[in-house]
Amino acid sequence: MVKSWIIIQRSLLVSIVAALAAVVLAGCVEYGCPELVTIVRPVDGDTLIVAYGQLQFEVRIRGVDCPEWNEPGGREASEFARELVAGRKARLVYPDKGRVTDKHKRHLAFVDLLDEEPGSFIDFGAEMIRAGLCSPSERFPSPRHDLYQNLRGGD
Repeated sequence: MVKSWIIIQRSLLVSIVAALAAVVLAGCVEYGCPELVTIVRPVDGDTLIVAYGQLQFEVRIRGVDCPEWNEPGGREASEFARELVAGRKARLVYPDKGRVTDKHKRHLAFVDLLDEEPGSFIDFGAEMIRAGLCSPSERFPSPRHDLYQNLRGGD
């Protein structure tokens, strides 16, 4: 009886935390998160694990496609991402109101890294493309598609 009550309490706590995260992040859809997240680590070149307070979740970078870890160039993209984001703060920008997560429950957002200059941000996806490690994504259309195509050379 006690064991089942603990399981119910844990389930309820997880549900409450998820609901609170959804409410907080709902404001991010149109305007970007007012609060900064902390980059925990990259999963690969186009997916990051971020922390918002005690909550950690995966973010799939919008508009960018990088090779997977086991594909040619994947290891280099992951290593570059690790160097670029190590311990940094970032702003998440959710460009469309309709789709915030993908089928893997990763958040679909742009990640703008806080720059050393106050109030200035660096577009993580643009940096990955500029380095030649990723390409503009055709699977995840984005408002930054033209910018990303230009960085790649318009091909």
